[in-house]
Amino acid sequence: MNFIRVEKVDAYFDSETNEFLILDDKKETRVEKDNFHREYKSIVDNMTFSEALHLLKSGHNITRKRWDNDHLYLVVMHSPRPIEFLDGLMAHDSYIAIRTKQNTLSPYQPSNDDLMADDWVIIT
Repeated sequence: MNFIRVEKVDAYFDSETNEFLILDDKKETRVEKDNFHREYKSIVDNMTFSEALHLLKSGHNITRKRWDNDHLYLVVMHSPRPIEFLDGLMAHDSYIAIRTKQNTLSPYQPSNDDLMADDWVIIT
């Protein structure tokens, strides 16, 4: 399970069960991933990049408050099938991409500022 910082409750994502474990007032509650984001979306806030990366790798989109733009967010790109080249088929590794203002996807490499920031939020 991976810890994510939230404002009102502590939540852990269990990738084996695809659920969030909510720790609130010393009781534990399990919430399915889709329900968690509907019920707790506003509190998954102000994460470090490493905390947000766990969510990104599990299929959620993340962005920075500093970017202050609804169109900029990160996604993980996976190859659905091998790409054909002159010398044969080749699969590509997964990578992080950013959705740009022009509604395109570009490879993304976090800057030092992005890595040290604690204003990452989930926008799934």
